[in-house]
Amino acid sequence: MSDLLEGVERELPDAERAAIKLSFDRLRTRIWRSTSQRRDEFELEVEGLLQSSITLQIASQKYISRILPPTLAAAEATMNESRAILKRFENG
Repeated sequence: MSDLLEGVERELPDAERAAIKLSFDRLRTRIWRSTSQRRDEFELEVEGLLQSSITLQIASQKYISRILPPTLAAAEATMNESRAILKRFENG
């Protein structure tokens, strides 16, 4: 979650970054105190903040579009490796 906040913050225009930094810093301190029971509530709050302005929406989309391709490639590689391992056990 803190990676998400840091990534979105990096995508913000400089003029907007200072205005949102305090909100992001408050959320970062709460990440570590968040329990699993309150995790969903906290994630909804983060999502609400990221959707609260067009600037944050654009920065979020930029960040996600940057990390998504390598993440999907890594997931695909893991799936392929898992298939190969399963085949060995099925044949072995």
